[in-house]
Amino acid sequence: MSNIDKDKVWEDAFGKKTVGHDFDGQEVHKNAHGSNLKYGWDVDHINPKNGSTMDNLQVTNQRTNKAKADKTTFKIDKVEYQVKKSKNVTKDEWANNYDYSSKKSCIVIIHND
Repeated sequence: MSNIDKDKVWEDAFGKKTVGHDFDGQEVHKNAHGSNLKYGWDVDHINPKNGSTMDNLQVTNQRTNKAKADKTTFKIDKVEYQVKKSKNVTKDEWANNYDYSSKKSCIVIIHND
C-alpha cells in the first residue's frame, strides 16, 4: 500500500475535515494515520479483489480494518456487513451513511443484533 496517497483517500472521503467516521461508525482523525491511537486509521480496499484504484479505497479506523481484514462478508461486534457492487444498492443502504458515491463497491449492513 506504499504507493497509495493516503491524503487523497482522506480528502476523497472527508474533504477538508480533520475528523470523520468510517463505515462502522468509528471515529478517525486525519493526523492519526497509521497510529495505534483510538482514532488511528488505515486505507482499506473495499473489495479486496479489486486492486488499489481510488474507487476501491476507503478510510477505516484501525480497529475496523483489522476486523474486516480481506473479507467480503464479515462481522464487527454484533453487526454483520457485506461488500456489494454499488450499482446494486441505494444510498440508504450504505453502512452508517459512509459516502460510496464515487466507488464501484460499497459496504452494507446485512444483520444487526
